[in-house]
Amino acid sequence: MMSALRAFNTLKSFELLKSSGLAEEQARVFVDIFEQIASSSVEHLATKEDLSLSEARLEKQIAEVRSELKEDIAAVRQEVAEVRSELKQDIAAVKSELKEDNANLRQEMAGIKASVNGLSKMMYVFCGAIALNIVLTLIHIH
Repeated sequence: MMSALRAFNTLKSFELLKSSGLAEEQARVFVDIFEQIASSSVEHLATKEDLSLSEARLEKQIAEVRSELKEDIAAVRQEVAEVRSELKQDIAAVKSELKEDNANLRQEMAGIKASVNGLSKMMYVFCGAIALNIVLTLIHIH
């Protein structure tokens, strides 16, 4: 397309406009305007080579981003594995502590139960002694 615009024949266009009835000055102005439009349009057009270069740069950047993403994903997976391992260790430690606390509580409860049983026997003996004392006092009074 660029070569087609560059091949614009200003003299031929000028003569064509003049032969169609335009004044020489008007024909010159139209040719100048068209030449300016054509040259400014061409400046902003990309060639196949421009597009190929842009495509190659984009493909390279995409490949770099993919590589970085793969590295980042691998790093995140490693971090997750490390955290998972740490969590497993922490959970195991908490389970162990809970088992130990549970065993200690069972021992304390057994001790309390033994104390309650001992107190219960003492209360039974004490109540029996009071009852015996009451009976003896009643017998003595009569």
